[in-house]
Amino acid sequence: MTTKRGRAAAARVTAVGWCPDHAKRLYSSRKEARRAGRTYAPGGHPNAYPCDTRDGWHWGHLGAAVAAGAMSRMARYAEVTT
Repeated sequence: MTTKRGRAAAARVTAVGWCPDHAKRLYSSRKEARRAGRTYAPGGHPNAYPCDTRDGWHWGHLGAAVAAGAMSRMARYAEVTT
């Protein structure tokens, strides 16, 4: 259940720009990126990470194996890049 205070916080989440390199919204801080993740994917596991080409942060879904503790983030993203 979302509280009145939670809805007000969600309404304040705004991206500072657009990252054309990754085709994702760009947020000013890790906190803002995580807040956006919780707003747009409630009940999920938002993963905030710094953009490697711009000055800002993105958010994405944390893999199920990582969220369950069966795998580390490092191991998960090593699989993706190989």
